[in-house]
Amino acid sequence: AVYENGCATGTASTGIAYAMEQKKNAVLDLAQPGGIIRVEADYDNVLDKVSNVKISGKVRFISTEECLSSGVI
Repeated sequence: AVYENGCATGTASTGIAYAMEQKKNAVLDLAQPGGIIRVEADYDNVLDKVSNVKISGKVRFISTEECLSSGVI
């Protein structure tokens, strides 16, 4: 089972939308329930599109025992 405490898809989409609206590269730190996720979106002026998106943040492993005792599984 995978327990997610942030929205990577929403974070990436926000970075893309911001870069497209501003027509420039975007670097945003977005607050999520589990911490900060950074999105970097590269805007291409010639093609008028985002050519690359990268997200990064801290990941924490939760053991099976912790998941069972917390009701996640």
